[in-house]
Amino acid sequence: MSVQADEEARLRRRARTGSYTALAGVVGFTVCLLVRFSTVLPRWDLLAMLAVVGVGAAIRMHALRARVLNSSDPARQLRPDAPSQPPGFRAEQRLWWPRHKSATAAVVFWLCAVPVTLLALSAGQTTGVLERVRSSDFRIAEVTVVREETTTHRPRTRAKGESTSISTVEITAKTRADGRGQLLEGTIRRAQNISVVEGGRIWAMYVPASSPSPTEAVFATERSKLEDWAGGWTRNPGHLGSALMPALVLVVLLRLLRRGSLDGRGQEPVALQVHTGRARALRVRVTGVRTATLNKGNVLVLTAAEGERELLLGRWSDPRHVANSLAGQSGWLYWSRTAADRHTPPKTALRKAWHLLTLGRLRANVGPAALDSAVLVLADGRYLRGRTPRTLDGPMPAGRIVPRRHPDECPQVRPLEPRFLRLPALRPRAVLLWMPGLLMLLALSALPFGDLTTYWQLYTFLPWAVVMASGYASYRAATGSGARR
Repeated sequence: MSVQADEEARLRRRARTGSYTALAGVVGFTVCLLVRFSTVLPRWDLLAMLAVVGVGAAIRMHALRARVLNSSDPARQLRPDAPSQPPGFRAEQRLWWPRHKSATAAVVFWLCAVPVTLLALSAGQTTGVLERVRSSDFRIAEVTVVREETTTHRPRTRAKGESTSISTVEITAKTRADGRGQLLEGTIRRAQNISVVEGGRIWAMYVPASSPSPTEAVFATERSKLEDWAGGWTRNPGHLGSALMPALVLVVLLRLLRRGSLDGRGQEPVALQVHTGRARALRVRVTGVRTATLNKGNVLVLTAAEGERELLLGRWSDPRHVANSLAGQSGWLYWSRTAADRHTPPKTALRKAWHLLTLGRLRANVGPAALDSAVLVLADGRYLRGRTPRTLDGPMPAGRIVPRRHPDECPQVRPLEPRFLRLPALRPRAVLLWMPGLLMLLALSALPFGDLTTYWQLYTFLPWAVVMASGYASYRAATGSGARR
């Protein structure tokens, strides 16, 4: 027993080390972008931090999987029988492990959105000309405009007649104020506060050359902007503000999580229905897993003398792993229509915020496929949350009404350990869905994405959206092992 405990502690430390390593990679990725917002491509510092995140995630995955595979369940050998009459149960209402895991995953998702936003902003302003100039021995100096030509690419007007057209100015400049020196050519985006006129002065980043042919250059109205593009930290408050938006969402989510159980305080909802005599119960035994009859996905099959009932598990719970871990275990299934079931989608602002920030879906719980909250209490005193079909006139047994019982008369139960709910493993579909996001991250770190002929938001938002959408789809695929609505 001591050897197994030591091995459990060692694997727990290894999993924690993997988590800290991945977190260090995310923080390092963010710091690299803050210190050097825009610099010569490829960004080897960012690619190195991505590798650190991957190594940390692999270490954590291996340790968690080893913990599950090396663990044993003494209750599985004992297999006590459930009592012939439903004894009821008491359970404190706290955040169920799968929901806590979903909240943790949402924290990681919004945490990673901060460096992804910074990277998209950095790549969106990196043009091919900028990359070629700063990759050489460049110079930053104030030059004289000798010719300018404005081009409108997409004219638009607002309701009040104010122009919002996308315009660029083709500039030809000389490095000397008297109109002599090196001939430079480049493009600058037209903005309301930019005025480029012939004979005016403007800042340029260029590579000195003795050839009389024009040399491509990067122009800006301020020297500080060119210094930012050359490899410095960003001084644009808009960039930092855009990156702080997901950080603000993260802070809100952490505050919600710190409130403890978002379901409320007191007894578990189904337990409250048991205590008031409004719950149904059925003596069952865990026998396997199958495709849901009224919903989609896999469900846990519970067999009773009257027939079979289905228990739909939430995300981060794998019905196949649960069925293998609890095969042959007996207990009582309690279910009832709780307040949460009556108000789906959630009506309160707190529940709406919770579902939004934890990447959940809001779907109506009505019709033939309606579900009731359910709790499977095993004979050994452990319980498992889920949902079971509400229908009472179908092929599934309707169970019996549980007599009203005072909470002190009901036995206290404890939640089923997380290792019996899910086996950590790579899901091929999740990996496949993450590939577009990973490839986009690599492309943003190695290729110039900027284009002066369109809105900078377009070349910033699209890569950001690809990465975040790919990460969200991969998350849903990795956690959707059970039944779903």
